[in-house]
Amino acid sequence: MNKPKTRILFVDDNEDTRLMVTCWLGYVDCEVMTADCLASGLQLALRGIFDAVVVDSRLPDGTGRDLCQKIREFDAVTPIIFYSGEAYETDRARALACGAQDYVVKPDLDSLPKAIARLVRTPTLSSH
Repeated sequence: MNKPKTRILFVDDNEDTRLMVTCWLGYVDCEVMTADCLASGLQLALRGIFDAVVVDSRLPDGTGRDLCQKIREFDAVTPIIFYSGEAYETDRARALACGAQDYVVKPDLDSLPKAIARLVRTPTLSSH
C-alpha cells in the first residue's frame, strides 16, 4: 500500500525558486502546490488540504508575515515554515512571532524537508 504524500503549499514569487523547491520536495515524496503571491496563496490555504505551508518573506502583494497572520485567523494548526533569503535573527523572530513554526534561510534546500519532517512528523522525508 502506498503511503500518502505530504501535501505542501509553497508560496514564493520567484518562478525558478518555485520550480526548484517543487522538484526537491517531490524527490522526498511531497506533493507541492505553488502560489506566486499572497492572494493566491491565501485562496489555496483556505481549502485546508495541506500538511504544511512554506512561504517566502517577500511577496508582490504583501509579506510572508501578512500571509502567515491571515492563515492563523482560520487555521491555528497547520505548520508554517518561512523559506527566505532574509537571514537576520530579527527576521526569524518576526516570522515566529506571527505564527510560523520554523525558518529556513535560502538557499539551504537540505534543511527544508528536515523542517517539514519535524513539524509534520514524517520521518521518511529527512532520510533522503
